[in-house]
Amino acid sequence: MESNLKSCSLYIHIPFCRSKCDYCDFFSIPVGNTSVPDTYLSAVKKEISWYVERYSVQNWNTVYIGGGTPSLILPEQLYDLVSYIRNTTPENFIQEITVEMNPENVNESLLNAAAESGVSRISVGIQSTDDHVLQAVHRTGSVTAAKTALSLIKSKWNGQLSVDLIAGLPESDTNEYVQGIKKIAACDPDHISLYALTVEPKTPLGARTDFSSDTIQTDKQWILGRDLLEKLGYKQYEVSNFAKKGFESRHNLAYWLQDDYIGCGAGAVGTVYDFENTGLRWSDTHNIAAYTLFWNNQRTGTHSDEESIPGFIRKTELLDKKTMEFEYFMMGLRLLRGIDAENFYNRYKYSMTDIPVFREKGLFSVWMKKGLAHRFKKNNHTFYALTRKGLLFLNIFLENIDIEK
Repeated sequence: MESNLKSCSLYIHIPFCRSKCDYCDFFSIPVGNTSVPDTYLSAVKKEISWYVERYSVQNWNTVYIGGGTPSLILPEQLYDLVSYIRNTTPENFIQEITVEMNPENVNESLLNAAAESGVSRISVGIQSTDDHVLQAVHRTGSVTAAKTALSLIKSKWNGQLSVDLIAGLPESDTNEYVQGIKKIAACDPDHISLYALTVEPKTPLGARTDFSSDTIQTDKQWILGRDLLEKLGYKQYEVSNFAKKGFESRHNLAYWLQDDYIGCGAGAVGTVYDFENTGLRWSDTHNIAAYTLFWNNQRTGTHSDEESIPGFIRKTELLDKKTMEFEYFMMGLRLLRGIDAENFYNRYKYSMTDIPVFREKGLFSVWMKKGLAHRFKKNNHTFYALTRKGLLFLNIFLENIDIEK
C-alpha cells in the first residue's frame, strides 16, 4: 500500500449526543448535558498525528467534524482541536473545514471559536420545522431553538451555512413540510441536504410498533421538496444535496469521487487507495474507553505501521480492484454530473465501454432511451450520468452493474 499521501481529507467523529433520535443509525452514545471529555479529544489528536506520520500527509484538502453532536464541544475545545489539525501538516491551506452543530447548542462563543480557528462551514441539523414531528422521533431541540440559531448565525457568522432536512418523518404533514422548506430557504443557507427517511431495523424507529414506514409517501414528499428547492435557487448536484452555485460540499465530494480520506475517532471510518492494486479501509472501535486509553498511550514516532494498531482498536479491510471499481460507480453515479470516463480510464486502465452495462446496446443505452440516463461532453471529457428522474432508481441501476469485462 502506498504510504505517501500528498493531500487527502480528514473526518473526525465525535460520538456523543444529548439523546438518540429514533431514526439515527450513526454510532453515538447519549450523555445528557455532559460535554465532550478532554481525554477523548486528546486521543483523537494522537490518532490524527499517527496517520500524518504513517502516510506522510502534506496537506488536508478538507476537514469534517461530525457525529453524534460535535457542537457539544466547548468553544475552547473546538478552537484547540481545529488549530491542532491545521498545524499537523507542512502545508495548511485547507479548502473547507466543516463542523456539524445542533440548533440548541449554537451560541455566539461557539461561532467565534469556529471562525477564529479557521472553520469555514457550519452544517446545522434542523431536520424538521414542526415541533410535533421532532417530538415524534424524540429529537432534542425545538422550532424556536432552530429559529434562534439560524438568526444568530445570520448575524454573527461570515462563513458558509448548510442545513439538513428529512422528508417522510413520522407525523409529518406535507403542507407544513413544504412551508418548512420555504422558511429554511428564507434564511438563505448556501447548501441544503434533503434526505428521504430510511428506517433501519436496529433503530428505535425500526422497532416501533406504532409506526409503519410508507416509502411511497416518503418518496412523494421528497420529490416535492426537491422540486421546491430547485425553484428556490438550490441546484441538485447529488442524490440528497442541493447548493447555490459554487457552494457544494467539497468534503462529501471527496467521498463521491473516491479520494483518499483519513477517519479518526471512535466509530470513524477511513479509506486510502492504491488504484493499481488495493485499497485499505478501516473502522475504529465503538468502545470509547478502549479507544481513548489506547491512543493517549500511543507514542508518535515509533511503530508507525498498520500492524501496530491492535484489532480491538481498529478493524481493517483490503479492497480488491473489483470492489474499488464497483464503489467508483456506486458513489460517482450519485452525482448529477455522473462519472468522468477519462478519469475512470486513468485510474483503472481500461475503458468504461469494456463493461457490458456501458456498451452500445447495454443497460445504460436502454436507460438513455427512457430518459433515465444521458451521456454528454464537457471540457473534452465524456460523462455518463443518470438524469434527475433516473437518480430515483439509482439502486436498481447499480444492481445491474457487473464489473466483469
